[in-house]
Amino acid sequence: LSDRYFQRRSDGSAGLRVEAQLAVLCADLARPASPQAFRDAAPELARAAPHVGVANLMSHLPCAFWTAPARPFELPSVTDARNIVVLAGRADPLTPHVWGERMAARLHGSTLLSVESREHTAFGRGHACVDAAVVELLLSGAMPEPAPVCP
Repeated sequence: LSDRYFQRRSDGSAGLRVEAQLAVLCADLARPASPQAFRDAAPELARAAPHVGVANLMSHLPCAFWTAPARPFELPSVTDARNIVVLAGRADPLTPHVWGERMAARLHGSTLLSVESREHTAFGRGHACVDAAVVELLLSGAMPEPAPVCP
């Protein structure tokens, strides 16, 4: 599983997915400013989320050494988003469905396509309903029906 996660190839090299994700997180998220600040935050996180709190915090420890300051992500707001489909998994382990709902609400005129899935991504993952809707949009500009739920 580790080899698959890190995209390890048969020649021993690996992809850069983890490093790219870390770069985005360090650039976008407010974070403790030093290794000591990470240590100081750990006990409270251990109490609040005993199974994942400290592990999640420490996965961001390289950000304490990131030289560029974080720039908080600004939520987009669009008044005419008729050609945007927001995909949101009902049980996405990384991005809660409510985030998709909020994004669609900020993108006025967009369509929220909810997916009954436990995966982090939906398009190109074997969800025929999602794939058909996205491909149709890309090829013809036709939007899916408002608020559909894909199995």
